[in-house]
This record gives sequence, structure tokens and C-alpha cells, in this order.
Amino acid sequence: MRIAIDQSFARLGLNIKQQKLSIQQKQSEFKFKLVSDTLEIDRIQQASLEIDNTNANYDMGIKKSRVLSKESAQKGIQVALKGIAKYAREGNQLADIQKEGEPLIEQAKRRMGSKKKEIVLKWKRNSQINFTPAKQKINFNLTELDGIRLESKVNFPKLNWNPGKVNVYLKQKPELKIRAVDVVG
Repeated sequence: MRIAIDQSFARLGLNIKQQKLSIQQKQSEFKFKLVSDTLEIDRIQQASLEIDNTNANYDMGIKKSRVLSKESAQKGIQVALKGIAKYAREGNQLADIQKEGEPLIEQAKRRMGSKKKEIVLKWKRNSQINFTPAKQKINFNLTELDGIRLESKVNFPKLNWNPGKVNVYLKQKPELKIRAVDVVG
């Protein structure tokens, strides 16, 4: 008598909604009238904004190809060694089938696994943001106060951010079928 084992693994599905970020800013408004005065503005330093997503990307699994291939190779070696050890252990159990126990049934039960699945959520590190404001040197020489009118309106940027979302669902249930074939009666 032979035993046929058909197995299908569980499959997870992901629904991913991308994040959206929009920035809107109107230009600042200046109105001035000078009769005989002088205004000098020298830019000493430009504004700079630096955003470093390296840590956040690493936490999400987005890595440089060299790092990713090295980690994948290490994981592959570990999985291969575990698989070799498992098949060797199971082969030794089957070779000693005349001893006590039912190694074939025990191996089938182990491979069937648990129906409980555990999902672990991990906190992601934020991006590193460094902002350096611009610096100006302003010289305003008044020669006459009559006729000077200065009005300004600063419009700050408006940020709209909708975070992304990931929904995980079970796409296919695991299944194990064991049946007897070629039964001789």
C-alpha cells in the first residue's frame, strides 16, 4: 500500500493604499513705495531642507541592493541548512521504522502545522528631517520718512497628508489530504 499526500499552503493577500502628500503655498505679498530711500538685501545663506529616509526605509525592508542580496543570501543559507537537517532527521526516523512508534504519521502531523497564525506589528522609525532657515542681511537707509509705505503678507505652506494603509487577508487556506493508493485486497 502507498500513501499519497497532497498539500497546499496558506497564502496571504495584501491591499495597499499609498500615502499622499500635497504641499501648497502662495507667494508672499509685498507692497512698498520709496521716494528716495535705499533698500539692500543680501542673501548670506540659502534655506536648506534635508530628509533622510534611510532608517525608515530599512524598517520597511527597502534597502540597497548590496545589503538586501547579502541578507537574502544569509537567510537562504540558514533555510537550506535547516531543511537539510530536517530531511536527514526524518530519513533516519524512516530508516529505523522497525523501532517503536509511527514515524510516517508523526512526520505528517508535524508538517500539517498549527492552524493558528501570529501577526506581529513593528514600529517604524521616522525620517530624519533637518531644516536650516535662510539668512539675509537687510540695510534700509531712510533719507525721508514722507512717502514710505511698506506692507507685507507672508503665506505659509499648507500640507495635506493622508497616510497609507495595508490590509492583510487570508487569500487561500492551508490544506493537507492523505489518502491510500494502490490498495491491494
